[in-house]
Amino acid sequence: MDDIADRMAAAYYDDFEFLCRVIPKGWYAERGTARAAMTGARYAILNAVYDRAQEPDIGLLDELAGEAGRQGVPWSIMVPGEASDEVGDLAARHGLLERGDLPFLACAADDLVFLTGAPRRNAVRKRSAPLRAISTPGLSPRVSKSPRTSSTR
Repeated sequence: MDDIADRMAAAYYDDFEFLCRVIPKGWYAERGTARAAMTGARYAILNAVYDRAQEPDIGLLDELAGEAGRQGVPWSIMVPGEASDEVGDLAARHGLLERGDLPFLACAADDLVFLTGAPRRNAVRKRSAPLRAISTPGLSPRVSKSPRTSSTR
């Protein structure tokens, strides 16, 4: 993980996991490289089962998905890159039927430009594999065009 975007994604996961461990309605679990991080909020994107590895462990995701489904809030499954048929089948078994992209935008602090009139720089870097979300139906946040997540349960 030497790419800045991958490090930013790891930092996002670290912070999200910390948040879920310290808030009153939060819940967090680990199985190998798979994680379940639930805030208890009514938005699927804030309650997720995911794997930090580039190749998700379907068995571990399935185990955590069962636990996440019992938390009583909308939730999602997130994987890097395009969700495989195996991940789609896993999601469907847990009632998650729609897929959507979840762009992750980040830049290095040195790339930030705050002054008006300053030269524009290309500060957006593409992560080696974008995150994908599969979530519960009709309960995802409504946001314009990007980022988006979907739900169907």
